[in-house]
Amino acid sequence: MISKRGKCIATAFAILLLFGTVLLGAAFTGGRTEDAAHLAKESYIGSESLKGLTVGGVSVSMSDDAVKLFLEGYFGTEIGDYRSFDSMEDAVEALRNGRISAIWAADVTADYLTEDGEFISISAEETPGSTGWPKEDRFAFSFAFRKEDEALREKADAFVENSLAAKAKGTTEEGIREAPGNPQRQWVRSFDRHDPLYIGLTGAVPPLETIEEYVVYGIAVDFAAKFALEIDKLPVFVALPAKTAYADLLAGKVDMLAVSATGENHSLTTPKYITSKGYLGVKEYQIIARREPVKDMGILAAIKENLIAGGAYREILAAAKVTIQITVLSWILAALFGYGLYFLCGCKNKVLRGMGSGIAYIFRSVPALLLVLLLGAGLFGGSRAATLIPATFGISLYGAGLLTEHLCGISADRGNRAFIRTLGTRAVRRIAVSILQWTTVVGCLGVRDLSAVMQEIGNRTMYPLFAIAFAIAFYLVATLVLDLLPATDVAENTVARIDC
Repeated sequence: MISKRGKCIATAFAILLLFGTVLLGAAFTGGRTEDAAHLAKESYIGSESLKGLTVGGVSVSMSDDAVKLFLEGYFGTEIGDYRSFDSMEDAVEALRNGRISAIWAADVTADYLTEDGEFISISAEETPGSTGWPKEDRFAFSFAFRKEDEALREKADAFVENSLAAKAKGTTEEGIREAPGNPQRQWVRSFDRHDPLYIGLTGAVPPLETIEEYVVYGIAVDFAAKFALEIDKLPVFVALPAKTAYADLLAGKVDMLAVSATGENHSLTTPKYITSKGYLGVKEYQIIARREPVKDMGILAAIKENLIAGGAYREILAAAKVTIQITVLSWILAALFGYGLYFLCGCKNKVLRGMGSGIAYIFRSVPALLLVLLLGAGLFGGSRAATLIPATFGISLYGAGLLTEHLCGISADRGNRAFIRTLGTRAVRRIAVSILQWTTVVGCLGVRDLSAVMQEIGNRTMYPLFAIAFAIAFYLVATLVLDLLPATDVAENTVARIDC
């Protein structure tokens, strides 16, 4: 058995490791890409402008290699490498911290990102169809629906025509500059409706759709909300990863996607889904680069970038809360499921006893990750149930298997008091620690637990060692807290059989 002193030493080591990575991160610059400072001196993107640079952007339905080829053809210049990100926010953080040299974005997003002067935006001198503007929009934003929701698409088409026909110019130009507007969504709280319209957002095209701290705003958000109210439904916005947004739409997780692209001018439109008429257009794509080179980080700057900047501390606190919630709920459910299996395993009836033992063995033998995927991607797939539910149930079933195996080996008394008393043993407490450790797999369902958030922060700040060390320190401290709880030892006994 590991002594309390040993556990405290291990935790202290993890904390020292955390601060050690801060010092290492402050001196580490090898992951940075070349600064695109020369772009600021040019008024356009020429044949050599992006050569050797790493360009980033939001994930789309094309692979990174395909996007790279598209950008080279569009901007007429070679590109060193291309990296995709789950959101525009992540791409901007990567640009800010030097992981990429530039970002490609639609003109509306470029205008939005360059407002404060930190970044510069450059257009291509000559792109396909660039001469003779104004021309038709290169890319028209719209709503996307499942193919079977033709009636809903027709309502959206009518709404677009009625809303924008008379004031398309004002909405297209002036409305963009007014974004993001008031993030408080008063219209959501003002309507008491029982028939929601689930609207998917990715945050890929700010300021049309901006997602910050679980608050959404922007022109597309307002437009989609007005459409929902127009058809007498309550708008409910669902944040989706850009990479899986259309798959989530086809799976029925949302009723529609905002800021999609119309089939008339988007070569990637597939017959698997249908789109409404365009309500907002983009004339060109632009390249966004840093105005000033990235500066080396000191110790305080490294701490700030990893734990404070960009609301990182709020993300960490929210993720730690989710991790604790999943751990506690999983343990409660594991105890309840374990009690039922524990009761079956003690029955005199061989069939019931075999069922209890078999089910417990399955739960104990199958990795918790697969149970989480089975529930999240399988049984709950296509439903609008919060991903926290299948994640918690998957881990609790695994814990129930471990708990049942342990309880059936030590308890000869099948009473409730004996069961509760047995839950206080050190061995059962180790099962609780195992449940805590398995919570790190819930990120596969998109649950933002601490491990997933620290990975995201590490990717954004270019210091993954710091993020990993911080997560290690958190889980070691949490394990220490669980290990220091009072516990008893129960000797193993022969399992008694009871009538069932």
